[in-house]
Amino acid sequence: ELNLVPIVVINKIDRPNARPAEVLNEIYDLFIEMGASDDQIDFPVIYTSARSGVSGFSVEDLEDDLEPLFSTILEHIPAPSVEYNAPLQLLVTNLNYDNYVGKIVIGLINRGKIEEGEIVSLIKRDKKKILYKVLKLYLFEGLKRKEVNKAESGEIVAIAGISDANIGETIACKEKPEALSKINIDEPTLTMDFIVNNSPFAGKEGKFITSRNLRERLFKEIETNVSLKVGETESTDTFHVSGRGELHLSILIENMRREGYEFQVSKPKVQFHCFA
Repeated sequence: ELNLVPIVVINKIDRPNARPAEVLNEIYDLFIEMGASDDQIDFPVIYTSARSGVSGFSVEDLEDDLEPLFSTILEHIPAPSVEYNAPLQLLVTNLNYDNYVGKIVIGLINRGKIEEGEIVSLIKRDKKKILYKVLKLYLFEGLKRKEVNKAESGEIVAIAGISDANIGETIACKEKPEALSKINIDEPTLTMDFIVNNSPFAGKEGKFITSRNLRERLFKEIETNVSLKVGETESTDTFHVSGRGELHLSILIENMRREGYEFQVSKPKVQFHCFA
């Protein structure tokens, strides 16, 4: 829709069963099926082994760093257009959670600037406006967050203190709040029941086994995983969990298992919608 040209990165080329040429042909076929333009199909290709830290424009000519990837990004991806002196506009595109500061909203500053301690306006999907104080402000350096006092247009920031924000909503200046175009979130397509383990082997593998443990973890998940829906049932031991497919739900199940949660799940059920 935005007519953007992608950068294709084929990773893991150091694997014994790597097949980069076949993968590239499959990508071409996929783009043709999706109706990509000639410009979009003429994309740059980078071959990498991120684990080994090598990359290059061909499998036979690899450099001992990721410079080819970084230089391609700088060459083909335009810098954000910035408006430093305009009123603040930021679209919430991701959510995170911190045990100390609570919900953290993440987004690109479309225009203006934001400062720690500033009062900003959150524009909800129903156009309702709520004032919040920016408690903490962070920029990203690699995989880490760095606390800062202010940030400007063009920067991706994380903000603590705006507890009711959701993906697709706008953070703006309180004097002249203007909403950006909303992001539509896909509805769930698959539902499973998460059930307290009541088998004879209950309590053998996990340390979080009660319905209270299960409920708290599921409802904590939907604070940041906005495409997930959790519903209570007549039984306090069973919860309906809906996601965007088997992969979405299986990632949640595996994460909970690794965290020490023990529970049962039902067979997945496809959600149907009637359109008149």
